[in-house]
Amino acid sequence: MAAMARKCRRMEGFLNNYAFGVRYEDEPGFNLRATDLRPPPPNANLDDLTRGATFCLCPSGTGWGMRAFHAVALGCIPVIIQDDGSGSYPSVLQAFEGPLLDWASLAVRLTFADIPRLPSLLRALAADHEALAAKRRALVAALPRLLWREALATEERRALDAMPDAFDSVMEVLAGRRNATR
Repeated sequence: MAAMARKCRRMEGFLNNYAFGVRYEDEPGFNLRATDLRPPPPNANLDDLTRGATFCLCPSGTGWGMRAFHAVALGCIPVIIQDDGSGSYPSVLQAFEGPLLDWASLAVRLTFADIPRLPSLLRALAADHEALAAKRRALVAALPRLLWREALATEERRALDAMPDAFDSVMEVLAGRRNATR
């Protein structure tokens, strides 16, 4: 973890603020890797690695939560670190956070100051089987709201027929905003 702290303190221009400076180092029992590398590393299937993981690091980046979406879609509990601790940046909201989804129930949300304790925090949560099971249930319940039904194969599309998808979620949020301004 000391190597991570040194890396986060290093001044590298744009990279100093990219993802609020959150980077990863190997820690026994942890394999923190980006899930969106292009091209993927040789001899590694990132989707399989993500599906086999309990937690997936999802620091802020240039998108609005693609790492978090990828983690949720593959059944991995997102570890969201989107606060640099300075108060200079507002917290980044995830998709439909607030009006439709309670990200605190399905993810682990940490601040920059929590990074040195990341392994112990995640080990404690992993040891709490009831809390871990609750996060997994919330993850499964939230997934349909993050998927675009029309982008899915026919079989998966049918499985979502009775559930609101991302399009329905956008429409609900917009209707809520319209009603709030009246």
